[in-house]
Amino acid sequence: MKTPTIFLLLVALGSFLLTSCGEKREQASDKGGVKKEDATGGEKEAGQKEAAAEKAAIEAFAKQIADLGIVEDMNTLEELEANAEENPAPLFEAMDTLVEKFGEVNTDGLPADLEVGFETMKSGFSDLAEHCRAIPMPLKVLKGGEAAIMAWVTEKMTANPEFLGKFEVEMGAWEKKVEELGSKLEEMDGSVFEKYDIELE
Repeated sequence: MKTPTIFLLLVALGSFLLTSCGEKREQASDKGGVKKEDATGGEKEAGQKEAAAEKAAIEAFAKQIADLGIVEDMNTLEELEANAEENPAPLFEAMDTLVEKFGEVNTDGLPADLEVGFETMKSGFSDLAEHCRAIPMPLKVLKGGEAAIMAWVTEKMTANPEFLGKFEVEMGAWEKKVEELGSKLEEMDGSVFEKYDIELE
């Protein structure tokens, strides 16, 4: 009879189709697994490259700080600050030099927190240096020391009897701003530099 034969053929065909579908599913699954493994491996390799690049950037940054003598200049500022009341000109000049060196430092590739920490410090010193240059007295007079300052003040008072009162107000405001900017630098958190083993002392 043909019916059983057709039935058997249908069963055989069904079995074949199920087997074929199963094989294709396994192949697809295997391919998917390979792709997933490749993707994971690629991400891991990319992460390793990124970490290596970041490490190299940190090392280059630390080398620049050392080669430019930035730490030494910062320590020099502290020494000059002790004599600034008698003659602040050397302190102002040293601060300008330090700010120029800050501008030479390349921060490309640094971790975000380290870059922000450095830029904050750089900005703090830059603001202070700029304000120091804005002292209400010619810098060349400051460089001349006490005698030159007294001669300049006397000359100004002779030309304008109201000069001294105005000058004292301007100097008072200038000194107050210096203290504010200096305090901001002293209160600055340097822990981010310690985190990456960068010496700033």
